[in-house]
Amino acid sequence: VLGTQFGIVESTRSTQIIMMEGVVSFSSNSLPDKAVRLEMNQTSTVVGENAPSDPSIVEISSALAWSDLILFRAAPLETVAHVLADKFQIAIRVEESIRELTFTNTFRPEQGIHEILNTVALATGVDIVPVPETSGFALQPKQ
Repeated sequence: VLGTQFGIVESTRSTQIIMMEGVVSFSSNSLPDKAVRLEMNQTSTVVGENAPSDPSIVEISSALAWSDLILFRAAPLETVAHVLADKFQIAIRVEESIRELTFTNTFRPEQGIHEILNTVALATGVDIVPVPETSGFALQPKQ
């Protein structure tokens, strides 16, 4: 389904689905008529042959920490810069006037810092400027 993002955590005894975006219905193989519908920021677990648990609210970043995904949900640009700087071990400065602009997206680390920063810039309407002295970047208002 286009526009739907979710994580699955499986073990030999259970399957957990964690919804990031969109909507999905799922059930156990043995009880297909006992499906649950999950929406954004919800989770449910099937244990063994049982029906799925009722949906519950989940904090996406914590629940999917194992996935190595870089998750932003209405995150201020200052937070985005901090997370990316830590992840890629580079300096990223954000001008004060745009620090509170928010950004939502999910990235894989292998996309690389340049592709990620370009996406941030396009989505928020800011410029990404290389800072040669630090081998890093600055986020600033569009010129």
